[in-house]
Amino acid sequence: MRRTPLGGLFLAACLGVAVAEVCPIPFLAWGVAFGLLAIAGAVWRQTALVLAATLVFFGFWHSFRKASDQGCQLAKKPDLANRIHQIDLEAEADSKPFHWANQIKQRLIAKVIGVDGRPMDFRVEAELAGQPIHYGDRWQVRGRLEAPQRAMNPGEFDERAYLRHEGIYIVLNSANARDATIKQHGWGNPILAIALTCRKAVENIPTRSLENDRPIKALIEGVTFGDRSDFDPDLLDLLQDTGTLHLFVIDGLKVTLLAGISWIAARLFCLPRRWIVGAVVPLLLLYCAGTGLSAAGLRATLMALFVLVGISLERPVLQLNAMSGAGLILLLCNPEELFQLGFQLSFAIVAFIVIGARPLTSCLAHPFKPDPWIPRQLLSPLGRLSQRLIHRSAELLAVCTICWVSSLPFSIFYFHRISFSNVVANFLAVPVGTWILFTALVSILISPIAGWASIYLNNTNWLLAHVFLMIVNASAAFPGQAMNIGGLPWSTEAKIVVLASGRSQTVYFCRGSRSGLVNPGSPSKYRRITEPFLRSAGVNDLSFLNWTRSDQDHSGSASEIIKHFKVTRTSPDDSSGRLVRHSFSDGESSASGGKADEVSSPIGLTNTTTSRIPLWEETINLNDESEWSGTKLIPPLKPVLDCELGSFVVLLLNINRQQIEALRSRTVDVVVVPSQRQCSSPELVRKFHPQAILYLQGKPAGNQSPGEPTVPIWFLGDKGAVTITLSDKNLELSGYLGARLTLRSRSR
Repeated sequence: MRRTPLGGLFLAACLGVAVAEVCPIPFLAWGVAFGLLAIAGAVWRQTALVLAATLVFFGFWHSFRKASDQGCQLAKKPDLANRIHQIDLEAEADSKPFHWANQIKQRLIAKVIGVDGRPMDFRVEAELAGQPIHYGDRWQVRGRLEAPQRAMNPGEFDERAYLRHEGIYIVLNSANARDATIKQHGWGNPILAIALTCRKAVENIPTRSLENDRPIKALIEGVTFGDRSDFDPDLLDLLQDTGTLHLFVIDGLKVTLLAGISWIAARLFCLPRRWIVGAVVPLLLLYCAGTGLSAAGLRATLMALFVLVGISLERPVLQLNAMSGAGLILLLCNPEELFQLGFQLSFAIVAFIVIGARPLTSCLAHPFKPDPWIPRQLLSPLGRLSQRLIHRSAELLAVCTICWVSSLPFSIFYFHRISFSNVVANFLAVPVGTWILFTALVSILISPIAGWASIYLNNTNWLLAHVFLMIVNASAAFPGQAMNIGGLPWSTEAKIVVLASGRSQTVYFCRGSRSGLVNPGSPSKYRRITEPFLRSAGVNDLSFLNWTRSDQDHSGSASEIIKHFKVTRTSPDDSSGRLVRHSFSDGESSASGGKADEVSSPIGLTNTTTSRIPLWEETINLNDESEWSGTKLIPPLKPVLDCELGSFVVLLLNINRQQIEALRSRTVDVVVVPSQRQCSSPELVRKFHPQAILYLQGKPAGNQSPGEPTVPIWFLGDKGAVTITLSDKNLELSGYLGARLTLRSRSR
């Protein structure tokens, strides 16, 4: 602690922010406690009192910022989204276009400076139609303020929590382009404006002459500027699976390399050391500001500044001390940064590297070291070169291993996916990625002097980028190199999960070690809902995959599912005879004496063709795992799914009102219907006498009218995904947002 005094202060600050987040103590109480501890620390000068004062101060600072944020106060109003407001804003970043339905919209972060003529000061994420908006622009827009969308399904990205940790509690939606008017083009923060202007001036230099190869162009831009907006989703998955995604984040590698190149270039002019530091520091600040001010970039830049200042003063700087000082500055600027994944990953991994890289490198290189009694001068030049290469290789392998081990908790509990080729992929890819970055930076520096040389360097990067892709593709090609890990507690109980996916009507079935999926959804919902859910559930293979309708909303992402998950297949002429396909007309019924003629369906379910159950129904029996052994990817399913879970029956309907009326009346426990427009709750109660009704679309209208039934009615848009499980002979319904309902078994 003596050598790293800032380390204890940084840990105390992190603990204070965490306590303030968990315990909603008024900031006045925090302030009084800080004042008392500060006085006690000044009088007695004890380390424990200083650390306690630091903890309490950051608790006060976090609570005060939240209490004084006008956006946070507005977000608590229940009628926030009921009105359309006239809002004045100032852009804090350039807008990013995205496709929504048949139009292109703009998304950006902005500061609200007025609402309906009243001065305000809070940040929002704005989505609006119309022309692009640039940093510093002030514009006026008519739109609706509302709370950000929360995650409604397990594993889904929680936009509300992410924006809250960025200090944003409200989003602005404006659908009409005519409602937005740019009032003036401003500069905003001068340093950030200059940085963005410099980036726009140089961002095309490293990819000049490579415009026709868009994937390689996007990869080089990602390595140089940390921009992944043009990446193909499959490439992002590939980089994440091999653990090489960090090469496309502004971190210590890029900042250190830029500082080193700048230092060497400045030394050519024989400048004094302090003058060199004065020239390099603004360049690093501009690079960090121009690449987005990410937590990892800020941490690396601040650490570099501490080291450079120490060099200029001829005072050594400990890396842990520099890292802790950078963390304290970031938490002072925004305590919510502590809860950002990038902040946690950056500081945790760097701390482990600083502590463990040198000892592990020594252990790895020790078997290859020459006899220590032999003077180094007696070694041949080839021997000295080989020792240097062995040491560098051991150093790289040690860093890759430490990064993989230290990131395992994040991989398991956040990404729900472990890569086993991470160390090998990084050992091979990091040197190539470093050379891509080095070549791109040199190309930028020499472009004003020799444009032809810049073009040659860019084409060299084209070759290096292909080598990089070859390495990551080869690493990902190993069987079983990555697997999904479910969250705790792990359970093998039979369950049905109805995802809040709107019109896609995605349903997940699980029994023991086998699982199945009906209606994987559209490609966009697969990326946003289905795939994250399957990862969070620890699913690596599916016993069956099917859909009730062959359209984009229900089966559009089937090819993606087959690509990323192993779907069990059995040939139609399997010797077990379980996969015999039969086709019946709508009026056809069972032939032999009224007995049920049960035929295994194309996905291992049961088509029951009796007069008791109509022919457009499909039965899914979760009570016997052996019934799931025969599976086949042959769509589509019948539009009515009759799911048996213990003694309970869950009925999933994907038909219209007239078809529902044509079904026979019977008693079920839970009815799942797309929306109230397809069948109202009184009609469902009259037809099926359920204990609960689930609507996949819509939200509750308000208070229940006197004529409506008293059966619990859940809307997935309000409760989130619903998990249906057996518990002590009762049926438990659990909403993702916390709602619980217990249904008792009843005699039929």
